[in-house]
Amino acid sequence: MTLFAVSATNFGPIGAGKVLLNGPFAIAVYCVQLTSFGTVIISAIFGTSILRDFQLDTYQLIFTKPLSKFAYLGGRWAGSMLDRRHHQ
Repeated sequence: MTLFAVSATNFGPIGAGKVLLNGPFAIAVYCVQLTSFGTVIISAIFGTSILRDFQLDTYQLIFTKPLSKFAYLGGRWAGSMLDRRHHQ
């Protein structure tokens, strides 16, 4: 996304003076904006499935074996992505 934003004309941060589209300030602004947008999207995609685990007490079954936080969240994310594609 940042590559496309840099290659587009009339797209970029508004600043006083000359602001380069591929300058450090512009790239930092792009990264912050895309990270903020991605955080909202990711939490909307797999936040509900994690909430369901704890509301329906299925987390007790999941945590009967040692499971890292990364493995749990990664598995829930992958399952949510597959579920979203199936229902579209």
